[in-house]
Amino acid sequence: MSCDRPSKRQKISMENAAYEFHQIQDEVKKITQEIPEKVLTGQSYHASDVHQWTTDISSQCLKELKGVANGSAGFKYIVNCTILQKRNAGYHTNSSCFWDAERDGE
Repeated sequence: MSCDRPSKRQKISMENAAYEFHQIQDEVKKITQEIPEKVLTGQSYHASDVHQWTTDISSQCLKELKGVANGSAGFKYIVNCTILQKRNAGYHTNSSCFWDAERDGE
């Protein structure tokens, strides 16, 4: 069985990608700082709430970042949200990403 498969990925020069990221960098930073603050403000740590918080933060960040990506071809966003209790406790994490099969391949 051969693993060779034609790539459907769009090729973008690194110079162009760096220029585009520079244009959206401030907006990306703003989104990834404001959403966790909005979700967690006024909350106290309860292990039973962590899954929902990480899901809310990562999905809301991803949704907003997808809007920033319009016109910024070649960017893929991976959102990783980690919430830890301030003592020797469990570790909870959730990740989310956007994949455009038409542009990024299957």
